[in-house]
Amino acid sequence: MKKIKFLLISALFIFSINTYAQFGGGGGGFGGGGGFGGGPGGRPEGGPGMERQGNRNDKNKNADDDVPKIGNITGSVVGLKDGIAIEYATISIIDTKTKKTVTGGITNVKGVFNIKQIPAGTYTAEISFIGFNKFTTPAFTITNKAKTYEAGKIYLEEKADMLDEVVIQPDVTTMENRIDKKVVNIGKDMITAGATAKDIFENLPMVDVDFDGGVELQGASVTVLLNNRPSGMSVADLIESLPADAIEKVELITNPSAKDDPDGVGGIINIITKRGSIQGISFNTRVGVDTKGKWNGGFNFSTMTEKIVFSINYNLRYSQNDQDNETYRANYRTSTAQQNPYLNYQFGNSNSTSISHNIRASLDYLPNKKTALSYSISVSPRNSNSESLSSSYFLPLNTAMSDMSKEIAQQIVDEYREDMDDFFNRYRENSSVSNSTNMMQNITFRRDYTNYENFVIDVSHSFTYNGNKNDILNTLAEEDARITTFDRISNNTRSNQLTARADYEKEVRGVSKFEVGVKGDFVWRDMPYFYYIDEIPDMERSNHFQYDQQLYSVYATYAHYLGNFTLKAGLRGEETVYRTLGLGIERVGSEIIYTPDDDAVVNRNYFSLFPSAAVSYRFGSNNEININYSRRVTRPNVGTLNPSYRFSDPLYVTVGNPYLDPEFANSVSMGYFRSLGNKGSINLNATYRNNTDEVQRITTRIDPTDPTKPESDVLYTTSENIGSSYSMGISFSASYKIIKNWNVRLNMNYSYREVNIPDKENYLKYSDRFSVNFNTNYTIMKSNTRFQLGLRYQGPQTQIQGKSNGTLMTNAGFSQDFFKKKLGFSVRVNDIFDSARRNSDTFGDDFVMYSNNHYSMRTVNFSVSYRFAEIKFKKDKRAKGLQEGSDSEEQTPSLESVN
Repeated sequence: MKKIKFLLISALFIFSINTYAQFGGGGGGFGGGGGFGGGPGGRPEGGPGMERQGNRNDKNKNADDDVPKIGNITGSVVGLKDGIAIEYATISIIDTKTKKTVTGGITNVKGVFNIKQIPAGTYTAEISFIGFNKFTTPAFTITNKAKTYEAGKIYLEEKADMLDEVVIQPDVTTMENRIDKKVVNIGKDMITAGATAKDIFENLPMVDVDFDGGVELQGASVTVLLNNRPSGMSVADLIESLPADAIEKVELITNPSAKDDPDGVGGIINIITKRGSIQGISFNTRVGVDTKGKWNGGFNFSTMTEKIVFSINYNLRYSQNDQDNETYRANYRTSTAQQNPYLNYQFGNSNSTSISHNIRASLDYLPNKKTALSYSISVSPRNSNSESLSSSYFLPLNTAMSDMSKEIAQQIVDEYREDMDDFFNRYRENSSVSNSTNMMQNITFRRDYTNYENFVIDVSHSFTYNGNKNDILNTLAEEDARITTFDRISNNTRSNQLTARADYEKEVRGVSKFEVGVKGDFVWRDMPYFYYIDEIPDMERSNHFQYDQQLYSVYATYAHYLGNFTLKAGLRGEETVYRTLGLGIERVGSEIIYTPDDDAVVNRNYFSLFPSAAVSYRFGSNNEININYSRRVTRPNVGTLNPSYRFSDPLYVTVGNPYLDPEFANSVSMGYFRSLGNKGSINLNATYRNNTDEVQRITTRIDPTDPTKPESDVLYTTSENIGSSYSMGISFSASYKIIKNWNVRLNMNYSYREVNIPDKENYLKYSDRFSVNFNTNYTIMKSNTRFQLGLRYQGPQTQIQGKSNGTLMTNAGFSQDFFKKKLGFSVRVNDIFDSARRNSDTFGDDFVMYSNNHYSMRTVNFSVSYRFAEIKFKKDKRAKGLQEGSDSEEQTPSLESVN
């Protein structure tokens, strides 16, 4: 019933907006002419030909007014000097009498435009694009007898003063709506010097980021790519280390086409970084520090000639993090060591420091107008140290499990606080040192046979090394007795990934597009993990795990453009072959030796089909509806497969499950996008998703690696295929420029999930979550001063074994530009009210656990940046194609909000 209600409400909401937008003033808007966004392009003004027919004075009607939107204008836009088509040039249709814009649009990938539904009247067309002088056509008249005006080929001339222009970052973040994705062009309102990709992700529509850097898209797991490729780093490390000002745009793909990898139930987030696409030289540098002792610095450099494009980016970041934690666990399962129920009270703190470097360089060779060859490399070394202390006490418990609560647990601790050392307790001191290096190389060849046909070959290789050493002092005490051990963990992981793909696409007569491609993906990982107690190997906790995977893919997609409709369908086939290998090991004295006869091997292979379909309909000049379908998969990764124990504490263990099956999902989404022209945009999206073999983290007393092992006081957290589920979500995002120098953004996400777990009746079967993000930016134009304020709320969350509280964080920023915007200074305050806390409750068959975590995130960051450039703005389509792979845009122009 809840499912039906949710779908009806979502459909009714979207239908209501669409209907109102379609019949509102000026070809669609919220309200009629003169209302909020009533005019075309979202302008609040009305204008001739913009009123509803029912509001007109019949005496003033003439023959042309009987069909007020009868005309169209066609043409193409190219650069005057080089004749290259200009994509996303803005076309504004201006009434010659009122001087107001009545409708408009943008050019497509070939620089072509076709603006429809122009009311009868006399107009001029104004064509503009950043870095070029505006062009205005001669006046033309639309009548019943002359419905089409052919503007022909329009040449735009580069601005002469672009040689001295420094800043090419747009002032305001904008969103483009494509048939299968949303593209967020990052503006200065979302960036302050010293910020990272994590700060941008926290402000993206449909995206949720937790305290640990975990990312979800519309409430589900997501694959995060860097320039259309895996980064080789964890998502948390990637978004924390990548500077925000290195990002050009972010693509949000909730239902990717068959051309894209199907990994990630929630879809794909693709980060596109800036790259040399301007002739001449561009350079900027930055440095920042905050009140927690963190500091960062770096530079960007790019240069472009007719045949060579080179860019390099370097970023250095030093960080410190502190965290306090507190856990109450009521245990009702007795054992030899604990013959009565008890309350385990644990508290501790940790602090860590890390220094990371990130350097990325790319070189493009453009021998002619049809061919391009690119090489890129990125290297990211990182070193970190951490210290943690924890104390654990075992206190008497006389409260029944059904009556237990966090408040009662706290009362018990307060009752025994003065005498805790009289009870059995543990003390743990952990010191760890880790170092890692990630290196990724890529080479791409692109051949444009015509403007409608191209072929791309892309090969990439990544290597990652993670080395960790932990020294642990464990103390067990009870009254006067005390036992101390010295533990040591050695963990060195190496991984290699090789990916090769070939893609071919061709457009036919400007009305259809065909894409085919093949891909091979190969992964090898080696993960030795050895645990020592007083320098003697503990074979129960040690293992050596290896993993290799082969993935072969082939796909085909077909798109057809039919008037205001765009139809796209595709099919992808994948063969997955992987092997997990637990190497046989044993202890001889104080050494670990390998015993190949004891190797534990798990071989798996499966073939899967991943269909996709999308329909897009544009009405008016500013409205678009999308309906998308795709089949997705979440494959078990090394972390969830590796059956090695990971001890955060002697009583809390994380362990993988080598027998996990992949989780599949069928996802359908329906979206509405409304461009408000230079005022902003509105985006509404609803999703329904059905999952099979859903993977969830489970906490239990049963050792997943040996179910026959007697249960103890230890809790094991592992991953299991728990059953099936369905989820529904709705997201709303809007940006609006209130006045010329003041804009606001609002993002809201809600999701509901229901899980079917046949053999776990006590697990929570229903859950929902809600998040809101609000940002506002105000600029004092004369002094180049910008103020920012952001609020981020994440509502309470429910998991199958518990729940966690909601959080509200407030951030603020200030930036000032000097010397013609060459020198910039900014101040950014994170978590003003120190509210970054996460409290959670977890339950099992015979335990209840309450956790309190405080993240020290309140900081004040001071940053300085300097920009130098000697450039001529000149987009090169070949360089763009190399950066974004073969993922060229659809012929039908996307709707875009241009602020």
